[in-house]
Amino acid sequence: MRLTIIALLSMAPAMSAQTLAATPVVTIGGAMANTNDELVKVTGARRLPDGRIVVAIGDPIEVRVYDHAGTFINRFGRKGGGPGEFRAPVSIRYADNDSIVTYTDGYNRFAIFAPSGRLIREYKEEAAPAPPALLHRALLRSPGGIVNGCARAVMMALPLVTPARLDEVFPDHSGHFWAHPLQDRTWRVYSQAAAFLGTITLPPGATVLDAGTGYLLAHQHDADDVEEVIEYRVNVPAGPARPPCATRRDTFSLVSADHGRAAEFKPVFREAMTANEVVFSNVAHYPGTADSLQLKLPAGTALGVIEASRTGYADVVLDTRSSLACVMRIGSGSFPWPEGVIFCGN
Repeated sequence: MRLTIIALLSMAPAMSAQTLAATPVVTIGGAMANTNDELVKVTGARRLPDGRIVVAIGDPIEVRVYDHAGTFINRFGRKGGGPGEFRAPVSIRYADNDSIVTYTDGYNRFAIFAPSGRLIREYKEEAAPAPPALLHRALLRSPGGIVNGCARAVMMALPLVTPARLDEVFPDHSGHFWAHPLQDRTWRVYSQAAAFLGTITLPPGATVLDAGTGYLLAHQHDADDVEEVIEYRVNVPAGPARPPCATRRDTFSLVSADHGRAAEFKPVFREAMTANEVVFSNVAHYPGTADSLQLKLPAGTALGVIEASRTGYADVVLDTRSSLACVMRIGSGSFPWPEGVIFCGN
């Protein structure tokens, strides 16, 4: 699960003083792999509660299950449009139990399998993905547009002192929050209460696919440039097995009697807020005019900035064909509206 973020975090020198060990304990793939272990175009991985490891690959399109030691158990799924088949490579979504949930991007199709590969059910998510969570000077994105509430709780608690653009963040299943700066292999790990726990440095090119209490799964390449999925043991202090915050989705609330045209404004706010955060990451100040955002607005809409500072802003979207206007505030400011809530009226 990859999450991109533009943010401001406190990067005090003391953060580099504590190092958390990351020890490889299981390797799947690599140059010496046999047919069942050879990995080509890895698209996702997840560690089940009992230690089994699930890996999705794109060539051929299928899902494989390995035991806690990395020994191949079974495979399921293949390219196709029938039950339990995949129209395109899939990612692996988190589930509270040992169910394996796959998602086919571009088709909005979910499938739930037992570890044996037995198809439990399939369904299609027709609605557009939920908008990314916009936090305290931070824009979080994830596959499907869903970010769990643990990330929000940590980001809102972190002090914002020194601008630092981060490449990705990863809220794990225990509520810990991982942040990865651009062009840096070191991850910074925080507790649910935003306490700094330490740093973990991964090999060059490693991408985190799954993480939880005491482990992470990473996709990387060996010395021969062959793909691997490696399970690392990490000495991150244990958190709750499944904190309540991890079950909540962050999104933008819409408070309006008009859920038609007003709901259409959400993508406009989303794009405007993305542009706002990009500007802030460069100049440490939100833009005071919509002209500086250089957005392509849908026909019949106009965007305005009614407040902007170093600590927050408020945007308004107007329907030029009627008297409908919607506003939303992010950060601190003079307007009393709750942060991240869209209010509309005539």
